[in-house]
Amino acid sequence: AREFIMRTILTNYSEDGSVLISTHLILDVEQVLDEAVFLRQGSVVLHESVDSIRERTNGSVDQLFREMFRTQVWNGGEDNAR
Repeated sequence: AREFIMRTILTNYSEDGSVLISTHLILDVEQVLDEAVFLRQGSVVLHESVDSIRERTNGSVDQLFREMFRTQVWNGGEDNAR
């Protein structure tokens, strides 16, 4: 099902359009992302280009998401990962 969804998105995507994908499975969609927005309890905690995230963290968007999630869960919700 994931492959079908990604194929459908990529087939119908237009350069002058936008696609909003909401997922916790970032690894599945990271290769097609231009920007990432992380939300926590309805508030934006990060909005950054994927290239900038990769350069700044020397890692992937998925790695940053996991780090931020782990930090927020284990530190009582503190936003210390940024």
